[in-house]
Amino acid sequence: MNREWARNIAERCVEAVNRDDQEGFWNVLNPVLDAKVPFPLLDEIGKRLGESGKLDKTRYFRVFDEIVATEKMVGYVIVGQALAAFLETELEASIDMAKEVIVKGQKWYVCDIVGERVFGQALVFHFGSTIVLLERMTSLEAPEVRRSIGVAVHFFAKRRPEEAEMLRRLLSLLSLLIEDKRVFVVKGVGWGIKTIGRYQPNLVEEYLRETLETKRISKLMLQKATAYLDEKRKEKLVTCWQHSVHEQSKHVNVELIRKNVDYV
Repeated sequence: MNREWARNIAERCVEAVNRDDQEGFWNVLNPVLDAKVPFPLLDEIGKRLGESGKLDKTRYFRVFDEIVATEKMVGYVIVGQALAAFLETELEASIDMAKEVIVKGQKWYVCDIVGERVFGQALVFHFGSTIVLLERMTSLEAPEVRRSIGVAVHFFAKRRPEEAEMLRRLLSLLSLLIEDKRVFVVKGVGWGIKTIGRYQPNLVEEYLRETLETKRISKLMLQKATAYLDEKRKEKLVTCWQHSVHEQSKHVNVELIRKNVDYV
């Protein structure tokens, strides 16, 4: 297996799709779906499928749905990279389909595979338009979508670690998710903050300190978010977190007392 092999697979798949030859398409793709293929080669197949489908989005999106329906990990890689090829011309449609794939897939690796390839690459190449779409998606309760937004931030931070202002805005985006206590979500959101902290520790320390003044985050979220910070910073933030939990508990107790008094 090499890039030439991947390109050959992609070309044969494209030819079959364009001929509406379903049997021929699956004869080529099924052995790939059942094999252990390195992700870069799967990305090559997906990229070429996506680029070939730009002139017939409806037909190719239908094919992507069929690949996803196999529920093979390999298929998610191919479809994720294929959808990324549409970001230049069909940004919203590509992101919407990726969201559907992620929700249907449910598993953590679907969130991570598709989240990086579609949401993440969309942020890297179309930051302004993409962050607006992701902000809208934070209103969704589906844990798969919320996790994938964190994964996208992680991907962006790896590719654009020096973009402090963009990273600051992405932290504001994650503020809309940071109080979610579901472990599935915490791991994704925490991953995004953690990666920013690897390259911009001052930014993340400031962000978490301010966040802890108004929001109640889980201990696991704090651990994930501070993973790359030095011990001195971690100790300061743990102290802030403990103080925040204590103050918020006092507030809850006062509110309960007031309600009881009102009731009596």
